[in-house]
Amino acid sequence: MRDEPVARVLRAEEVESCAGTLARAFASDPVYRFLHPDDGEWARAGPRLFRILLRHFASRATILTPGSAAAVAIWSPPEPNAFDGFARLRLTLRLGVLLGRRISRGARVGSALESLHREEPHWYLAILGTAPEAQGRGFASSLLEPMLKRCDSAGLPAHLETATEANLAFYAARGFVVVGETIVAGGGPRIWGLRRAPDRHLPRFYQGVSSTLHPPRSVSFDRHVDCRRVGRHRERADPASGQLAPAAGPVERSQIPGPVNPVRRVLAVSPGAVGGIRP
Repeated sequence: MRDEPVARVLRAEEVESCAGTLARAFASDPVYRFLHPDDGEWARAGPRLFRILLRHFASRATILTPGSAAAVAIWSPPEPNAFDGFARLRLTLRLGVLLGRRISRGARVGSALESLHREEPHWYLAILGTAPEAQGRGFASSLLEPMLKRCDSAGLPAHLETATEANLAFYAARGFVVVGETIVAGGGPRIWGLRRAPDRHLPRFYQGVSSTLHPPRSVSFDRHVDCRRVGRHRERADPASGQLAPAAGPVERSQIPGPVNPVRRVLAVSPGAVGGIRP
């Protein structure tokens, strides 16, 4: 049966299959192949890398997938302290072990990503990947559109980076513009930074996204309903079913005390986790 491209929250038992999807989606990505240039090396390191990332982000970011593991998106929230110091340290150590002798390349990638960071509250699309056999079927768009509507309703921009030039047109068609670019030192790839401004024509409390999806502040890997605070509002998600309860309202800009992107901050210490977006 063909999967309908409707976004939902990732379930704990799907981590393995989604890690495999992302490893195949990014098999030719310039940044990841700069870190792991050998095919055999990537075959071993790719799934392990994305397992680490999915488990790290699971309780703190919004991870979406369509009906199956055909595509995966990881959105990091605008709150500056979404990732505590222990979580960042643990991710740094795990990535350092994974990179091994290529850790210096990872550091250069992290520096390049940090140079593209913009100091403003925003939703950050850390990863968007679609399995090669599922590309062109609307899965990437299905994982973008609900969160872009959420950005519009909250009056917040969306940011991402990509090292694949062919992706620029895909994102331009969805309102993103290039706001910076850099080249990773030591023979690395070019990386573009993109930004999408919120749609100012929408009402402040636009609720068009609420009919199908309310991505939570976080979803924990247990079988219980998880409630987390987003500013003054609560959202709920049941990881067992993937069903999301309506949000009480959008995150107000005044509720976000400081614009520090935790994903890039981790990567600047021991990077290599996020280097491109592949629809």
